[in-house]
Amino acid sequence: MRLLDRIKCDIVLPVYNGLTYVRDCIASLLEYTPSYYYHLFVFDDCSDTVTNSYLNDQAAGANFFGMDELLQDKSPRDFPDVVTGVGFCMLLRRSALEEVGFLDEVYRQGYCEDSDLCMRLTSRGHRTVVADHVYV
Repeated sequence: MRLLDRIKCDIVLPVYNGLTYVRDCIASLLEYTPSYYYHLFVFDDCSDTVTNSYLNDQAAGANFFGMDELLQDKSPRDFPDVVTGVGFCMLLRRSALEEVGFLDEVYRQGYCEDSDLCMRLTSRGHRTVVADHVYV
């Protein structure tokens, strides 16, 4: 049995500063949970320099290409429907944008314009899905 087939769960750890808590959480996982039971995904949301340095030290050897390979290999490619996509990275048909309009400028940058666009698309019969085989 391959190691990836033995993984029981994914653990997602969003981080914004809080180095003491982050350090304790990761140490606890490493000490009490066999590594073949989980994948740990740490997402740093612009933490301070000290927290960011700690996370970079912990991730030595990790890279984006490894994540991409994992997704290419293991993704079911179900492309699940979602209520709204996240505007950080979207692939859209130009014809759909021309039909419903572009991002509404009434919303400030980074606040709800992507949700509004997705709602306008789905109300016109388009789907909003996750490309579950892609890592950005």
